Amino acid sequence: MKEKARPSFVGLHGKDLDLWLRTNALAWRLAKVFDLPLVCVEPKRRPNGAGGLCYHDEGRISILLRRKARAYDGGAWSKVPRSWVNVKSTVAHELAHLIHPNHGKDFKALEAEILAETATD
Repeated sequence: MKEKARPSFVGLHGKDLDLWLRTNALAWRLAKVFDLPLVCVEPKRRPNGAGGLCYHDEGRISILLRRKARAYDGGAWSKVPRSWVNVKSTVAHELAHLIHPNHGKDFKALEAEILAETATD
């Protein structure tokens, strides 16, 4: 695991700072437990589509905490953020992609192992 990159808050809804700090801490803790090549965790800048993205060649993941109604034109934010269970699942999914960039058997096994580690979070 490389040294932590400076946190980014671009793409973060103003009321989601506590959720973001919790998400960020979880991702770094899991990366340490599983010795994953994580370099950067950031809020997903385009709040539509997938709940997260992994740039495995860069060691970077981005996590969506809240959707927008019409993200393509800067529409209104959803009134509530995604659930913590959903965010934890997305973090586990994107971290597993740091090792396995596909959705094969090895990916699914690692994703399940990482997700199991979040049970008490």
